[in-house]
Amino acid sequence: MRYRSALGDASKKARTIEDLIKLNSLDNEEGFANFFESYKKDVIDLRNNLAHARSEVIDDMEWLIVDGGDPEKYGSEECKEIRKCLKKYSDNLEKLHQIVSANAQKIIDENLPANN
Repeated sequence: MRYRSALGDASKKARTIEDLIKLNSLDNEEGFANFFESYKKDVIDLRNNLAHARSEVIDDMEWLIVDGGDPEKYGSEECKEIRKCLKKYSDNLEKLHQIVSANAQKIIDENLPANN
C-alpha cells in the first residue's frame, strides 16, 4: 500500500508542478511543455519499472526483466542516458523555482504598503 501511495504522491507533485508551469505562462516553453506526460514517462514510469524488475543472466550478460516483459539491458550507456534525463529535469525544476520565486516576490512587493 505504501508503494501505491508514493506513486500517487509523485503524480500529484508532478501535476502541481505542471499547474505552476501554467500559472507562470511557461507551458509552451522548451522543457516545460507537456510536463506531466513527459515526467511521468521519463521518470515515474521508469522508476516504477526498475523498482520491480528482476535481474537475469542471458548469454553471459545481465538483463533486467520488467513485469514479465521483454528483457532490457541497463548497462553503462543506458544508465548514462537516465542520468542525463534526470539532470535535464533537475535543471528545469531549478529554473521553474527561480521564476516562481521571482514572481512571488514581485506580487509581494506590489501588494505590501510602502514603508515610510
